[in-house]
Amino acid sequence: MGCRDSFHWCKDPLLPLHWSWKRCFVSCKSWLALAGVTAFLVGLLLGIPGADAAPIFGQSPRTQFFLGTAVRSFGRFQKLSGGGRDLAVWTAPLVASYALRTDATVTLIVPYVNKRLQTPAGTLRADGLGDLQILGKYRFFRRDAPFSRLQAAILGGLKLPTGSNSEGPGIQKAPALQPGSGSVDGIVGGAAGYTTMHWSFEGALTYKINSTAEDFRFGNVLAYDFYVAYQLYPDWPTPGLSQLNISLELNGRTSGHNEVHGREVPESGGTVLFLSPGLQYIVSGNLLLETGVQVPMVRELRGALEPDYTVLFGFRYLF
Repeated sequence: MGCRDSFHWCKDPLLPLHWSWKRCFVSCKSWLALAGVTAFLVGLLLGIPGADAAPIFGQSPRTQFFLGTAVRSFGRFQKLSGGGRDLAVWTAPLVASYALRTDATVTLIVPYVNKRLQTPAGTLRADGLGDLQILGKYRFFRRDAPFSRLQAAILGGLKLPTGSNSEGPGIQKAPALQPGSGSVDGIVGGAAGYTTMHWSFEGALTYKINSTAEDFRFGNVLAYDFYVAYQLYPDWPTPGLSQLNISLELNGRTSGHNEVHGREVPESGGTVLFLSPGLQYIVSGNLLLETGVQVPMVRELRGALEPDYTVLFGFRYLF
């Protein structure tokens, strides 16, 4: 019997008028309270209480970070070696994401790059601002279910030649040693993900189309990423505000041959696949700390320096 039916029930001719209406009020109040509790529980079930973290090294279908506008920065160190040479690359980008709407974001990436190459003949260095990237993402699909969410997005953007590509004399002018490439490059791709109460599964494919600058062109790059995360401590140490997540990523990159004066360079390009464990700690409702390591599992490169490892540590902040 609902609240509407109780009005018929409370019109009891055998009861005093004030008793019947009092009983009607109590009945309706109970039904309204039950409806409110039910609505709250349904809203809770349809929400996503799972990990609000996102991939550390790859792309994500999520269009917002903690449902707002965010900045991200990190320090990334990568060590490469081969042929008696060692290359150390420090990258420190500033990443700003603005939510145009709940399913669309624009991201601006401004990196600072420091490279140091050690050879038997000496040490070469190059540093400065790298190439600016502008990326747009549109989430075209989202389906919510109790304790889970399925979503997919497309993305695209440009890399602009804001970094120098002519630092230093002689061999130091090699394109791989420069902070920038000097070219305007296009980026297209897509990502999809499934999130439950404690687990997140995401995958992404992106393709970078490189253009020519000063008679040199880097090979196009296909990137493929898979990410799984588990909410290890959902409410640690502050219930409802903080959480600790562990993650594991597979990050693959396949590059085509470089070109010089329109001719392919045989000893260039190839495939590398990283296994990337990570840790993300949500300190509060607007601050996340993260760290991750990339260990190469596959290094099928043609003549290029091979990556030994990558270490990353950084933060994301919502304002």
